[in-house]
Amino acid sequence: MKANSSMAYRAINDELLDYVQMRDSSGAIATAKIIDGSTYLPFRYIAENAGLADAVDSNMGNNTFKYESIGTGSITIVTKKGRFSQNINVPFTFKLDNGEEIEYKIMNIDGSLYFPMRYMAYLVGGEVDWSQSTGNIYFMSNENVAKDFLTGKEGNKVIKYSKMAYLNYSEYDNTLGYSDIYLESDGKTVSSVIEEIDNGHSYYSVTRSRRNIYFVDENYKACCKKEVEKTLSTITFYNTKNERIDPTVLNIISHQNTLYGIERTGSSNSGVGRVFKSDLDGENYHYISNSSNAYNIVLREYQGQSYIFYVDATEDSGDNKEIHRINLSTGEDDIIYINDYNGNSLINRINIMSLNDNTVVISEYNNPCIDIITLDNSIYTNNYVTGSLTGKITSLNKLTDIVKVSSLNYDTDNNLIYFINNTGKGYGLYCCDPLTSKVYSISTSQDVKRRISIIKMSDSTYRVYHYTDATKNLYKYDLVSVSDNGNIKIGSNINIERN
Repeated sequence: MKANSSMAYRAINDELLDYVQMRDSSGAIATAKIIDGSTYLPFRYIAENAGLADAVDSNMGNNTFKYESIGTGSITIVTKKGRFSQNINVPFTFKLDNGEEIEYKIMNIDGSLYFPMRYMAYLVGGEVDWSQSTGNIYFMSNENVAKDFLTGKEGNKVIKYSKMAYLNYSEYDNTLGYSDIYLESDGKTVSSVIEEIDNGHSYYSVTRSRRNIYFVDENYKACCKKEVEKTLSTITFYNTKNERIDPTVLNIISHQNTLYGIERTGSSNSGVGRVFKSDLDGENYHYISNSSNAYNIVLREYQGQSYIFYVDATEDSGDNKEIHRINLSTGEDDIIYINDYNGNSLINRINIMSLNDNTVVISEYNNPCIDIITLDNSIYTNNYVTGSLTGKITSLNKLTDIVKVSSLNYDTDNNLIYFINNTGKGYGLYCCDPLTSKVYSISTSQDVKRRISIIKMSDSTYRVYHYTDATKNLYKYDLVSVSDNGNIKIGSNINIERN
């Protein structure tokens, strides 16, 4: 987990790690916090997931423990080491393993108890670690789990590659959805659904949850299969009344054990529809967008919450198209207005849109360019956002102009834009630095297809996969790495240096 994020990796019964939202039994969202330089963990979530129950003996590793009481002003915990009682919000002194004494206190924050991580680990016989380079916080049941769970030097620990399956794709963009490529659960191997099934049909919009692979076929039916298996099954959907339905699905995204996507509305060649949500098995299918003309969904996480952004194709005001934000916790669907300092809209007709915390990137409809809009306030918490057009990319170099952007993806961790330019004769894959608006060529092969995937392999390594042969479905990858000083290298040819 990370401080102030509600997402965590959890290992259960030696299975692969699962990427889940931290919620306790009451449904409350839990986050870790850094207070006065020390890590504090939400007591109820950590306790429940470690097997600790009120007045009931439970097991975590080799330790048996329970908490006897939580009073209005104190808490009592019993372990093999004895009975420990502390007053809440009152400082006490705790001696670390290295003999250092540190002043802690158990804190009541907005009605939830927070324990100092090292003190809680001491009570239950757990192991803790923190990676200075990534900010990751690790809380483990015992030393053996810690050795199996982590690798790397002190202060730079990471999860072992063999347990990184659920990092999955670091981007959740509709424009990524054209790809049939996915990362296997070993965290190293890349596979293609088209090549695995090998029945002459086309599949795209590949996403995953654990070892289950979800995707869409050429008839716009949602399908699933097990990792590396060669047969698929069509997902049967049921609405909230348990009535079977047969939606035409344009794309899907799996996130936190849920499927999201767009169900096509209108004519058979329509590329718009309504944003839907369902369980992974297809049950509880229902709509979550106000618009029935949604396209280009982008899923983002911000301060422990998840949001879907989409573009509304309904033209209510000239040539502008609306950007909507759906809060997946509350279900609220709000229109986001992005204006300059004079109140004029910065949004032109959108072909493809992606974004991060403070930047929106757009390829314009029927206009061969990419707009980079820098925001002054958060697009996650504000409905009216001010900003400025800080870059307009119209050419790839002095001799070559952008003809048509057929795919655009935003690597929000490294602040890089990837896009494919369609010249009508072929495709070229490019990278753009939004800070300088400089464009870097990754591949100018005429055989590069529009299918592209950005897969996160670790906290500093990405692989950008793209096709090199449009007829044989062969693909290769370019390795993207980020150094400690912020230098970015793509493959062996491109080096982006930033101050």
